[in-house]
Parts: sequence; structure tokens; C-alpha cells
Amino acid sequence: MTMAAAIAFWKGGQPGISNARDDPAWTNALTFVGLAFMSASLGVQGILGKRLNTQFGTTSASPPSIFSLYSRSPIQ
Repeated sequence: MTMAAAIAFWKGGQPGISNARDDPAWTNALTFVGLAFMSASLGVQGILGKRLNTQFGTTSASPPSIFSLYSRSPIQ
């Protein structure tokens, strides 16, 4: 699916970065198809990571200890 997204972006023929605020990038239908393929690819990756239940199944880059530090502080 990621390759299909890359091909859709390539065939869309639009730049990846906007030149100006009033000239947005990725405005034709083919680039939105590429975004849909990329989104589906990430969803499938998450589902497979959850089902395989391995150490590579997480998508979080931060250690859990960071969240425990924030949860101990009182909310002002």
C-alpha cells in the first residue's frame, strides 16, 4: 500500500511543498488517493502490530515513564 501511495503521488505530478499560502499543494484527486493509500498502510501496520503482539508492535517513540511523571503532577 505504501508503494501504491508513492506511485499515486508521483503520477499526481504536483509538488510536495506549497510555494505560497494561496497556492496549496496536493489539490487533485490522484494525490488524495495517495493520502488514502498512505493512511490505509499505517492502519494495517497498527493492526498487524497489535495482532502479532511483538516488541515491534508499538508506534510510540516515548517511554512510558514520561506519562507517569505527568500523571503525578496536580492539574492547576
